[in-house]
Amino acid sequence: MPNLIGAQLRKAESTVLQIQPNARLSEQEGEYTNSYGPGVVVNQSPQAGAFLKPGVQVILYCNPKPPPVYSRMPNLIGLDGKAAVSKLSSDAPGLQWKVQQAEAYIPNYRVGAVVSQSPVAETELRPGVSAAIYLNPQPTVRRMPKVVGLNEGSATQTLRQETPDIPYQFEIAPRNNPNYVEGIVVSQHPAAGTELGQGIKIVMSLNPRPAAAPPPGARTLVAVPDVRKKELTEAIGLLREAQLNVGAVTKKDPKETANSVLEQQPLPGQQVAVASRIDLVIGGQPETGGLIKDALKILGVIALGFFAFLTGRLWRRFGSKPGEGRANSDTLKIPHDDKPPPAPTLTFRSIMNTSSSEFAASTELQTSFALRFQPRADWGRQYISHTGGLTAAESEEL
Repeated sequence: MPNLIGAQLRKAESTVLQIQPNARLSEQEGEYTNSYGPGVVVNQSPQAGAFLKPGVQVILYCNPKPPPVYSRMPNLIGLDGKAAVSKLSSDAPGLQWKVQQAEAYIPNYRVGAVVSQSPVAETELRPGVSAAIYLNPQPTVRRMPKVVGLNEGSATQTLRQETPDIPYQFEIAPRNNPNYVEGIVVSQHPAAGTELGQGIKIVMSLNPRPAAAPPPGARTLVAVPDVRKKELTEAIGLLREAQLNVGAVTKKDPKETANSVLEQQPLPGQQVAVASRIDLVIGGQPETGGLIKDALKILGVIALGFFAFLTGRLWRRFGSKPGEGRANSDTLKIPHDDKPPPAPTLTFRSIMNTSSSEFAASTELQTSFALRFQPRADWGRQYISHTGGLTAAESEEL
């Protein structure tokens, strides 16, 4: 069998009959290739080199006519109506087309721009095919539906039907609303009826599980006491007695002393939760003279102690037996068999409140001074002991 590919059909048949006159010839349309013209053998059976017996079947495949070339649908998305029609007419002449409005406004395209087309770009426009282009319509005013009172599933369905292209989210409300059961939408943003513009996001709050009921007798709300015109430390004590905490302490009026409460928030009488913080406003002028007053008190206490000491000495001298007064004027001796009479114990205490409002807001500063007069057993020396604040002074010999 000779190689007949590339030969004209009639010449290929003549060549086969010359080699084997009893061969049975037939022709079929082969697969088109642009390497050969129409009517040229592009394939054969049997293949070249095969032995041709008498009566053998020989099939010659001819190159068909080239397939028709069709126009392809151009990409018109984003063009305005007039530009889209002009391009379609130039790229696909004779094509039937129609222009109509799209069903919904798409915010990513301007009004009148092509937002959809049929068929899609690069589709062959064979005979009988028609095209359609869809222009972006004017945006319709959409308003936020009411979803308060709906559960999560119903609210989702409502938004998908009325605002399908607007993002939304659910969150848990900060506190339980007793008017709704758990899982119900108790608030929404934006409010129902609000016009939904571009870039808006819908947020819905679901009712949380109600808090556990407090034990019987537990106080959940307390009345705010009136601490205005009170000393700061006294105001702090009153708030703590009412199961409340001190909030921010700020200075306001420089003419008022810093230890006096001028304002409070919340106001007196309001019901607030236990352990709520109450903000206080005090004066801005620091309190002066506190340390001087306490120093005077200390000196007064020492003077009283010294007076008590002298009283004991005089009582011992003039209360002794006759004839012993002179001896006792030099040294004072106590018989071993007699116990010394008890001397008076004098104790004095003073409270000093700090003038620092920041320190007083967190703790109460108290400084105590005490004076003790106690005779020693040898009666030769007498002592006065005093303490102050966190420092204890050593005994001082009089």
